[in-house]
Amino acid sequence: DWVIGYGHRPSRAITASLIIIGFTAGLAYFSWHKGDMVPNSDIILTSENWLTFAKDRSGNAAAEWSANTETGRDYQTFYSGTYAADVFIPLIDFGQESAWSPSTERGWWGVWLYWLSWIIKTLGWIITALGAAAVTGIIRNES
Repeated sequence: DWVIGYGHRPSRAITASLIIIGFTAGLAYFSWHKGDMVPNSDIILTSENWLTFAKDRSGNAAAEWSANTETGRDYQTFYSGTYAADVFIPLIDFGQESAWSPSTERGWWGVWLYWLSWIIKTLGWIITALGAAAVTGIIRNES
């Protein structure tokens, strides 16, 4: 009922999606600015280039690496809103989730984003499926 109004209000799925994406974007924003996001690449994470910046646990290693190295400048730029949409919306890959990952070792913002992303992904599958079913008329109240 609260997601699609038994098929009569599919626009509620959009509202629920925007709320969850907004929440996730805020969490991703703080994770990035607190230094809890890292490149999601084994090659980069083990490179001397990255390890030089990763030693400093008090700053934002990813932002420093992105701004001050040739590899970082050529790597995909982090956008919290796009990252949130990438986590929530199934079947669409914006590239943010494959490029960046929350670190569970750098701070509690990353820990929260890492664990909540499982719930957010599940909600994304459920809400988008219900929304699509309501829009196509598969789910509706006949009475």
